[in-house]
Amino acid sequence: METVCPYCDRFMEVPDEIEGTRTLCEFCGQIFTADRVFVLFADQTNEMACREQAG
Repeated sequence: METVCPYCDRFMEVPDEIEGTRTLCEFCGQIFTADRVFVLFADQTNEMACREQAG
């Protein structure tokens, strides 16, 4: 899964098994809770906004 460090804002690929547990950022060394992140690209956000306006 992909997570992001809240201290240095770097994205990291981590094993799915550690979701919700505390982990060490490989870039800045801070400890944080590994939560799954979802990345939306501009074309996806525009499509979602159109759906919300239509619905």
